[in-house]
Amino acid sequence: MPPGQWKTARLKSLPKDAVVAVKVECDGEILVGVVDTKDYLTYPKSPRPLFLGRVLKKLSFSVSIPESGHYYVVLDNRAGSQSQAVTITMSAARSSVDQLEAADKILRAFEGQLHKIFIFDPFQMGVEKCNEPKPFLERSGIFLCAEYVYHLYDTLGDKERAQNALSFSIFHEVARVLLTEWNHSSATSKEKADEFATVLMLMLKQDERASAIAEYFVINPSESEELAKLLSDDRHPPSPQRCQNILRWLDDPQIASRFVATQKVPHRVMLSFCRSCTVLLCRYCPIEIFLNISGRS
Repeated sequence: MPPGQWKTARLKSLPKDAVVAVKVECDGEILVGVVDTKDYLTYPKSPRPLFLGRVLKKLSFSVSIPESGHYYVVLDNRAGSQSQAVTITMSAARSSVDQLEAADKILRAFEGQLHKIFIFDPFQMGVEKCNEPKPFLERSGIFLCAEYVYHLYDTLGDKERAQNALSFSIFHEVARVLLTEWNHSSATSKEKADEFATVLMLMLKQDERASAIAEYFVINPSESEELAKLLSDDRHPPSPQRCQNILRWLDDPQIASRFVATQKVPHRVMLSFCRSCTVLLCRYCPIEIFLNISGRS
């Protein structure tokens, strides 16, 4: 982009409440804004842009569209004295109350089940608007970004598939938080959090979700890569290579009992199980306990 000039990219016919994610990268410094058609016609004297910010090398943000219509992303180098090489990535997704309710339902159900299995101090969980394209807020607890929910649904194009991807992301974050709370030596490891997330999904009978989304991303790597590029996040969603690991762990019938034994995670009553059997054996309790879940003694 030459110095002293500004250019625009048009976003056509956006519906009301759509969420637009924008990522801008440049050599130095420029202004970036999002405006409606009225403000575009009066730019740079736009009185109320939806967004206006300064890009220093890189900037990511998201905006919610207040009314249906055409909108413009403005790249402004009027104050610059040198040309700028600019790369812009944009994605628009429909927002939906149903999508957020589904995400919150997953969080609430998971939160209640966790305390039945593991010993840990309670932490906050919720869904919030983050005003930028990212999966989770970087603060204490687990706060899922609404923008991540919207872009999963939009990119994957299928409700069940989006919920599968969302479920694994939530399990991964919970695994990471628990490993951190327990001062685990591998708390920062993506692979260890993936493995623990897989174990959690097996324990809580969510393994079909894990298997479905892992298989999908292995077969369709471009969609995982597209989301990773948009979100600038190296954890969510899992890469095709990480998904191959997830599928390998899911095929291991001893993964849950071995993980708890070798990683020494604080648990209440950890039962190793056979998916096709009715007898459960508590391997890590003070005494051996055999439970016949069919009701027979």
